[in-house]
Amino acid sequence: MNVNLKGQFLLSQVVARKMREQGGGNIINITSLAGLVPWSKIYSVAKAGMTMVTEIMARDLGRYHIRVNAIAPGLVKTKFAEPLWKEPAWAEIMEKNRALTGRIGLPEDAASAALFLASDASSYITGTTIVLDGGERVGPAGAIGDV
Repeated sequence: MNVNLKGQFLLSQVVARKMREQGGGNIINITSLAGLVPWSKIYSVAKAGMTMVTEIMARDLGRYHIRVNAIAPGLVKTKFAEPLWKEPAWAEIMEKNRALTGRIGLPEDAASAALFLASDASSYITGTTIVLDGGERVGPAGAIGDV
């Protein structure tokens, strides 16, 4: 809770005060797919809290020309998550059954989303969480038949 919710919240407050002084800005929080899907108890609660913090801060800071959004990645091929994606059984589940894109997320996927949220291309977006999960949240391909 201290790292995944409180720390991000306190940092966002400090940054928001500076942005108010400067006449605006853009805060991009990192949450997780686990905050939208009840997977891992306390971690999921903390990340769900960060999603709500993002929405509340967007509402409160909009009048100061500060946009606040979040990115919620699923499994990403990082050193931290290596024990998961290197496990053959887990990798097979992710690549064939869970992610509709047929692959695990890459750090570049999150970087691209952050670049978009930081750019003028997203100037009308605030209070939103972009889910980066390759379609994992909506379920496996063909689960209810083809449309």
